[in-house]
Amino acid sequence: MKTLFLKLSKAAMLLATMLLISCDNQLNDKGEYVIKPNKLSEEVRIKYNNKGNIDYIQEYADGIPSGLFMNFKRGNLKDISTIKDDKNNGCGVVFHSNGMLNNFGQYINGNKTGWFYVFDKEGNLSNKREYVSLNGKEYLNQWVDYASDGSIDRLSSNYIKVSPVKDTIKMDEEYKLNISLEAAYFKQFMVLITGPFDENFALPKGAKCDTIKSVNFAATYKTKNYKKGANILRGMVLDLQPDAKDPKKISTRKIYFSHDFRVK
Repeated sequence: MKTLFLKLSKAAMLLATMLLISCDNQLNDKGEYVIKPNKLSEEVRIKYNNKGNIDYIQEYADGIPSGLFMNFKRGNLKDISTIKDDKNNGCGVVFHSNGMLNNFGQYINGNKTGWFYVFDKEGNLSNKREYVSLNGKEYLNQWVDYASDGSIDRLSSNYIKVSPVKDTIKMDEEYKLNISLEAAYFKQFMVLITGPFDENFALPKGAKCDTIKSVNFAATYKTKNYKKGANILRGMVLDLQPDAKDPKKISTRKIYFSHDFRVK
């Protein structure tokens, strides 16, 4: 894997050099070489530092940063992303200084979204982290840490497991969804809450939710309230810890989830 990403870094620098050689390019007021091979191609801008190494390569559309962005540090590829409306959108990839993959995942409107996979400098998966967007803000939802032998370190992890009894049910059949807090943050107890949450996990005005207390960090949600065809169930697991001195004070960590099921 290390060889692959080192080749990618060298290929990017070679591409930049070839573009500069093949075209008559001038520096703009930002010190960037502006390259547009033909009318149908996107504009590419390349910035070099004082030592002759590439600082960055950026695609432009109509004078606005849009498309591939490659960032370099000391001549080595540092990260790759896709820019849209001045924000990261699409897959983002970050590298260690030795050329090994550091982490990768998806961005939407500048926010990390879904699972990001993180690797150490030797190329081993060290952890994965899931992000959700709440009212336009990035939220670290859950994470899984791995020991050196590849097993899950439950003491430092915090994640849930969502397991449907069936992914597809018949009309009038009870839908069941098992949810367990596989690695607790506070290691005290959990509560499961489900309801008609929107994409930001907010309840419409006047809407009610179901609250289920867990047994041994596990709970089962059951319902016949659904429609024919595709359904989506949203909810959250509350990872709770009462204050030792004041039981009325409770520390809470929320893990959000969405689950799709079908009714035929």
